[in-house]
Amino acid sequence: MSQRTPRSSEDAKKPKDNGEPSSDAGSSSSRASLHPEDVAYPYVNSQHPNSLLRGLQQLRQTETFCDVVLKGEDPSDSFLCHRLVLSSCSSYFRGMFTSNLDESRKKEVQLQNVSGKTLRSLIDYAYTSEMSIDKNNVQSLLAAATFLDIIPVRDACCNFLERNMDESNCLMIHCFAELHNCTSLADKAKTFALQKFTSVALHAEFLEIAKEKVIDLISSDDLNVEQEETVFEAIVRWYHYDPIARRDEFVEVMKFVRLPLLSPYFLEDLVANLTVVENSAEAQAILREARYFHELPNRRTEWTSPRCRLRKASGFSEVIVCVGGEDDKVVLRSVECFNPVNGSWSHLKSLPFAVSKAGLVITGENFMYLCGGEYPDGSATRAVFRYDPVLDEWRDMASLHTQRSEVGVALVDDYIYAVGGFDRSRRLDTVERFDPRANRWQFVASLRLPLSCASVVAYRSHLYVFGGTVSDTAETTNLAFRYDPKSNLWSDLARMPSPRSGCSVCVGPSGLIYVVGGLLGGQETLSRVDAYDPVNNAWTTKCSMNSRKYRPGIALLDTRIFVLGGETHIDVHSNEIEFYDEERNEWTVHKSELPCSRSWLSCAVMRVKKGDANEPSTSRKSTDRAGWMRP
Repeated sequence: MSQRTPRSSEDAKKPKDNGEPSSDAGSSSSRASLHPEDVAYPYVNSQHPNSLLRGLQQLRQTETFCDVVLKGEDPSDSFLCHRLVLSSCSSYFRGMFTSNLDESRKKEVQLQNVSGKTLRSLIDYAYTSEMSIDKNNVQSLLAAATFLDIIPVRDACCNFLERNMDESNCLMIHCFAELHNCTSLADKAKTFALQKFTSVALHAEFLEIAKEKVIDLISSDDLNVEQEETVFEAIVRWYHYDPIARRDEFVEVMKFVRLPLLSPYFLEDLVANLTVVENSAEAQAILREARYFHELPNRRTEWTSPRCRLRKASGFSEVIVCVGGEDDKVVLRSVECFNPVNGSWSHLKSLPFAVSKAGLVITGENFMYLCGGEYPDGSATRAVFRYDPVLDEWRDMASLHTQRSEVGVALVDDYIYAVGGFDRSRRLDTVERFDPRANRWQFVASLRLPLSCASVVAYRSHLYVFGGTVSDTAETTNLAFRYDPKSNLWSDLARMPSPRSGCSVCVGPSGLIYVVGGLLGGQETLSRVDAYDPVNNAWTTKCSMNSRKYRPGIALLDTRIFVLGGETHIDVHSNEIEFYDEERNEWTVHKSELPCSRSWLSCAVMRVKKGDANEPSTSRKSTDRAGWMRP
């Protein structure tokens, strides 16, 4: 036998090289090529949920492992169940069986408010995931599913009611959804009723609803009616359905009909002749308000009652009209409308000439008058223009007797007053009055001293003047005056807390007169806001604006005071818009801005027909301005 030669330790460590891999090497190579995703086999049995439910249902049907008996409002209706299954689909049962309540230890649980038929349907759903919903069982199923917190069933019932909603049942669905805290369905049903109100009000459901629900509907700005007469006729039908029980309730409901928006003929022929209105002092007061609204159109700006507010569905909207103005380079002739609700801008016909430092008023007949002002060459003007929103055109009217720049203009009853101003050589103390019907200006009693850049506003048949510039050195004053047209006399009022000129003025919702911003001593712009009480002849200081403003535009719209543009510092113009909430004494910067920065713009609220204004100017650049360069 031959003797085998031993290998060295190095040779022993080397693998055999015979052209074939060793078993160890082969195993290592195989393991290296096997990744988890190569060897894992994900398996999902899509039939398992259904199989599991079928198995549980079979256990229930054979009464196997059942550990609780559910009883409906009739104790004879009893159903064997598994606590585990009930707890898995209802947090109500889960809380019951996992707590220390007596029911967690009882073999029988009675549900007093659930019928046996409804309980059977819900238990079958728990074991099968199936149920049949129809118009006969949807209300009981929704009520029970809400009570037992079986969310999928509740949502399915809500979807069924929504798909089958119409003018005859939307109010029932709304009330039922509210009762069971189905907020989304309740909101959708109410929206449906508001949109289809004219038809909804003709169905029996409307006649049967409670006073509170009638008020909830007719008080909404979203009520979709072409004319307010539809609303009044609806509440009259509601009243006649049960006149004895609803005699006192009718007046409460009538408060939310917007009587000032009714035709004056409708008011006199139908509203005033209703016995229930004739016999109620409160109803008579509401009727008087509507009559005054029609009889005294030029005082409509003083009405802040919600009954005077347009509904969204009306063919008109109230917008803030911004006319003219200037920045450091251009005097503008553009006329733009701002809708604070959606923040959009639109255009009306531009002025015949670029002008700033003019006065602007809008009459109750919805005509806009622009009086006086200053042209781009610095000259003051006597020109007066009237804008007709129906024709979308400006028309020349009788000129002022005196050229007036930096003039204060206000509408007192049937007359437009132009107060003080600057004729480019001196400040003026004269006051002119314009009669739109006669197209004629005449002088009235002069101011106590010459004034320009004063703040002028009308309230309750009187003309109010605050502050202004009183000398060629731009000295400002804190004097305040009131003019009585009946006596043609001026009287002194309590002085403003601080002297200023170029401030803007507006009557607030409560009847306080707000004096906003301005200029102190010809240099310092102000954010200060003071309020004058005409009843007590007293001043109070309010929350300051967010930024300083000299000669901004101002307007009251829907109980909020809007301040637009102005100069934050001398010749530094702003495009910012702020609004003031009187109840909160709080200023907020609006998300929208003026199309271009400017001051000395004239602002007022106008009622315009929807669709009459040109396209919104959201894409318009600040350089796209209609105006003339300064010389």
